Amino acid sequence: MHLYIVHGYAASPNDHWFPWLKNEIEKRGTTVSIINLPAPDAPQPEAWQRTLEREITELNDDTYFVAHSLGCLALLRFLESRSADTKVGGYVLVSGFNALLSILPQLDGFHKPDLDYDKLMQMTSERTVIAARDDTIVPFMLSQELAHFLDARFIAVERGNHFMASDGFTEFPLVLDALGQGN
Repeated sequence: MHLYIVHGYAASPNDHWFPWLKNEIEKRGTTVSIINLPAPDAPQPEAWQRTLEREITELNDDTYFVAHSLGCLALLRFLESRSADTKVGGYVLVSGFNALLSILPQLDGFHKPDLDYDKLMQMTSERTVIAARDDTIVPFMLSQELAHFLDARFIAVERGNHFMASDGFTEFPLVLDALGQGN
């Protein structure tokens, strides 16, 4: 198994719960790569796509993804661009969205209203979206809508905000559970 972690806007591989998740999954004998996306404070969709294309070296039934926030949309765009017969093990999208965020207009270039949800569903049956009802960055309804369009398992929590370190998330056991790797 190979797990790729895709961070979001204004984040890095060393932020939030990403190092903890990497460590926990590696303890189970799995290879983990946290992709370092360029210019996270001023992200460009094309640069992020090029990085994903360069860094994601395995795409098969043993390839899994965890993405956070803007990383979810970048990952979905990357997966959508693969051939129609591509299969992956699964993906967990944390605070994911595919809509314009009025508080972050600088991210509008990532929005892709015509994502091929059918193709994204065909890649795997293991699709999960996690969201907090009190998220002040990505409205809960946008994550819920993404889960609906992907026909993904939707895990809603009451409190968690945007699941960042500043929200108290330096560990995130719910993601381990969603990957089937919990205790």
